[in-house]
Amino acid sequence: QNTHDFGMTPLGGRWSNSEDRVLVVWDYDWSLINTNSDTFVVEQLRPELMGRFDDSSLGWTELMHSQVGALFAAGVGRAELQDCVAAVPAHAGCLAGIRHAAAAKASQVILSD
Repeated sequence: QNTHDFGMTPLGGRWSNSEDRVLVVWDYDWSLINTNSDTFVVEQLRPELMGRFDDSSLGWTELMHSQVGALFAAGVGRAELQDCVAAVPAHAGCLAGIRHAAAAKASQVILSD
């Protein structure tokens, strides 16, 4: 695809138009964080529910809906779930990269399935 279609030209190894703009796109599971975010919360909060992941009769989205419902039914509240997600192990190098990109005023997004 022609870069001029977007009004952009390569400049110093980056794309530029009237000003330098940098977009950093992060993947999430096993990239930005060092685990599978879906199974992490179940394993940390109610490990007895981990066996339900072996149910191949459900699609992943339906299974996760069921798992979150089971977490709530087992007494896990919103605050506990949020605290668990906040404690997900992240790669130190990625955290440094996030801080560096933020200091450089780069736009950052997470693009994950």
